[in-house]
Amino acid sequence: MIPARLDGWRLRFNCWGGYGNIEPVDDVEEAPKSLSRHIKQPRCVHGALLKLNLDDFKTLCGMERGYHVREVLVQDYSGRKIVALAFIVRRSVQTVKQDLLPSDRYINLIRQGCRQLGVSEDYCEWLEQVPCVAESGRGPEYYKCMD
Repeated sequence: MIPARLDGWRLRFNCWGGYGNIEPVDDVEEAPKSLSRHIKQPRCVHGALLKLNLDDFKTLCGMERGYHVREVLVQDYSGRKIVALAFIVRRSVQTVKQDLLPSDRYINLIRQGCRQLGVSEDYCEWLEQVPCVAESGRGPEYYKCMD
């Protein structure tokens, strides 16, 4: 597992329950609205790049049923470009309200994972500024989906 960056994409929490999604910045009509009041939303997503065998990838796909897989070009922190597969939320589980906040439990898992992986300090600082809601504070807008 190595840290990598996907340029031209952003992190959103518009999956059923307020879970994570990534989407191209180009598909957004205006500049991305930052989840943080203090730090501008990055025009990239940082995260873990995993090398999986086919059986493990099939297992992961079975766990992430609300997502479809898309080929993307990422860059590891040494500058190497790598073709990777990213999980993108299916429309059927994408929330009508697009600017949901993550739950405190979920964003803390993301923050902790990024720190442990050695993700860029700037990105980690941005994640630390993302507001959240209590796990029990998610209202009906977190469960009303497009389809």
